Amino acid sequence: MINGGFGETHVSSLLAALNIPSITHRNLKSREREVGAHLQLMAEESCKKHLEEEANLTNGDLSASFDGAWQKRGAGRGYNSLTGHASLIGEKTKKCISFSVKGKYCRVCTSAKKKGVPPRKHNCCRNWTGSAKSMEPAMACEMLQGVIDKGQRVQTLVMDNDSTTIARVKATVDHSITKKSDGNHIRKGLGGSLVELSKTHKVLRNYKVRTHIERCFMYSIRQNQNNATQLAADLEKIVPHLYGEHELCGTWCKSQKTDYKPKNLPYGKPLSSTPLRCDLEVLLRKYATKANELDSLGSTQYNESFNHMVSSKAPKRLFYGGSESLKTRVSATVCQKNDGYKYISELNKRCKMSPGKYTIKFASKLMHSLQKRQKKQSQQEFKRRRLELKHERSSKDATHSVLEGDTYDSKIGLELDEGDIDIEDINISPPEKAREQPLIFIDLETTGLARTSDIVQISAICDKDRFNIYTAPTQPISLEASQATGLTYVGGILKHNGQIVQTTDIKAGLEQFVEYLQKYKDPILIGHNIQNFDVPILINQLNKYDLISKLNTSASGFIDTLKLAKRIWKKPLIKNYKQETLVNFFLGINYEAHNAMADVISLQQLFEAKMSSSCLSADIFTLCYYTCKESLDPLVKAKAISSLTMKKLVACSLNLKKLKLIHKRNPEFGISHVFTESLEGTKTPRITKSKRVIEKIVDYLNK
Repeated sequence: MINGGFGETHVSSLLAALNIPSITHRNLKSREREVGAHLQLMAEESCKKHLEEEANLTNGDLSASFDGAWQKRGAGRGYNSLTGHASLIGEKTKKCISFSVKGKYCRVCTSAKKKGVPPRKHNCCRNWTGSAKSMEPAMACEMLQGVIDKGQRVQTLVMDNDSTTIARVKATVDHSITKKSDGNHIRKGLGGSLVELSKTHKVLRNYKVRTHIERCFMYSIRQNQNNATQLAADLEKIVPHLYGEHELCGTWCKSQKTDYKPKNLPYGKPLSSTPLRCDLEVLLRKYATKANELDSLGSTQYNESFNHMVSSKAPKRLFYGGSESLKTRVSATVCQKNDGYKYISELNKRCKMSPGKYTIKFASKLMHSLQKRQKKQSQQEFKRRRLELKHERSSKDATHSVLEGDTYDSKIGLELDEGDIDIEDINISPPEKAREQPLIFIDLETTGLARTSDIVQISAICDKDRFNIYTAPTQPISLEASQATGLTYVGGILKHNGQIVQTTDIKAGLEQFVEYLQKYKDPILIGHNIQNFDVPILINQLNKYDLISKLNTSASGFIDTLKLAKRIWKKPLIKNYKQETLVNFFLGINYEAHNAMADVISLQQLFEAKMSSSCLSADIFTLCYYTCKESLDPLVKAKAISSLTMKKLVACSLNLKKLKLIHKRNPEFGISHVFTESLEGTKTPRITKSKRVIEKIVDYLNK
């Protein structure tokens, strides 16, 4: 309140000059007690004012929402908080018309008891001796009785179903008061019951299924307000609707459409489990018997907002219930809820201080921001976007849980042996962009076009670092290959255009090539037509000499400039996509084609000049491309996927083994989550959003 470099003497002098009564104990607690008394009085006056306003707006037929909270975190199992608070908020004004604070502990009284002396004179905050659970009904009775004492009467009380409050209110305060249930708590209660059932029925572990059931439940309630008989009948129809029996459904389920599919149920198909049906019927029958309580719903959202404001002034991680501090903080919340931030200036006045020019200005700014935010949040577009973002987050979480396996679950380490825990991480992240890693341009010359051909020449270049080696083949060079490359191998002598070249053993040559790659960290290997020619031959040779693992750890990926060129440039811009044609057309250079060293040098020039800016992460493939493609061939032959879908799966390194593991972890939605998840920063799905394609894959995996 008074800040700056003032000493105690200067503060006392200033207080005297301003005609403000001095305080004996000049510390923070004494200031809090002084301010707290004014705040509590302001809160009570504000509640009284808005109670009268609420009565005028409703002609005395008051309807109010009630909710309480404790100042201690809990998980639904232990209720042993020492303090609690509650609020009563008018339906029309949306303002607090009464509040209450209960406490079981007083620091001063406890300290005096330990010392065996009478407590000093103080404002004792201990006003409750019962359990924490009984605080809420007691506070409701106290507030409703207080409203009656002020000449008014609450006719309807909106509240949740978590306590016996309404029974106690009718028994001790007003037997004629009626109750409205809170819609959000009703939905949360059903959601909690579905989560409990998910321990037995695996299909309910998916949030989409639970959300679909909750939505059907709330549709029935919202469409049958003030019609308990019809509501009870509609609640009984939900389970048949979930199981594809739409004869008794209303228009809301869209069953009249011939192509209707419940998109939130597993793969668009109705539920089929008979035990689950029995449990769902029992659950919804309980709600149907309470239809007279559900046909008129209210809301305690404003009470929840009030509790949130209290938690910002009295965080649950700290304890303020040992003194009057908690009631002061709750009183401040009441003032802020009812009158906005201007209550601070009014408090300054009551403390005989200046209202504060900057305090008023800042409070006005805060109120303007609050009103602007409330207006934005009330718009339909904002609410729709909020739900979309919630759906996206839930979908991503579900996808990650499928890909990561068992990560966190209650008591999983005790219930399962270490070897039985599924911790295999399915990595489908796209590779790094080419420009972020070293680029090595490679080319091979071989004895023929078959994948079993021997390698005769290996060339590579990274920046200015060159690698070139000739190897002695174990099979003759075909006539076509010899004519194209100028290489001949006769009598153990390799010649290039008639000139003898020095050779090395093929295994030693491959080892030297791998050592050259290992000089660079996670390089990308680039070549022309390497995806269908060079890399398969290289893999075959490396497998022959048990060197494939070294290549896998040495290179992070490959780029085929033939496929890249076809994506960038369309005919008839260029005649064909041969490397020598592209180099001549774009660079105006003629070179000795089919000489591996000349090929890599010219390809490096072409890529850096014309192709690097257009290269994307999608252009990179890895060694698993070949194993993925081979494993997915049965799906293509069975017409479960098209060749285009197979290419997308291969690009994500999703082989048949990974698909089976994903489906095993989540048979209902696993494949759907992974396939339909949008790529980062786009709306493009990872594989496809086609339900027909997903259903075919699931049917194949179920065989």
